[in-house]
Amino acid sequence: MIQRGLVLLALVAFTSFGAVAAPTIHVDSATYTTKADSNSVVAHTFQLSNAGDSPLTIGSVTASCGCTATTLNKTELAPGESVGLEAKVNTTGFSGTVQKTVTVHTNDPATPSLVL
Repeated sequence: MIQRGLVLLALVAFTSFGAVAAPTIHVDSATYTTKADSNSVVAHTFQLSNAGDSPLTIGSVTASCGCTATTLNKTELAPGESVGLEAKVNTTGFSGTVQKTVTVHTNDPATPSLVL
């Protein structure tokens, strides 16, 4: 009986120390689809949040081309905190279906680069 209790205690201690605090990036929706006229600007705000249990750092945000601009007001998110990432695509000169991406680089060990 005492041995079983020690083994159980050792397993509980091992699993408790195995948990490591980490930031976790979460986005409300990683895609945005709309119809737009040529020669217009399409804007959308993605809601980024830290679903982890340690601070999330957004190191950089990069767009796939120069026609896309981004605005991010905060780069450090505490656990549970959110921020809006505004993306604007200038459609001048485009016709037909256009797909643009924005990549968010973070310190999230599971998702160091999130593509929107």
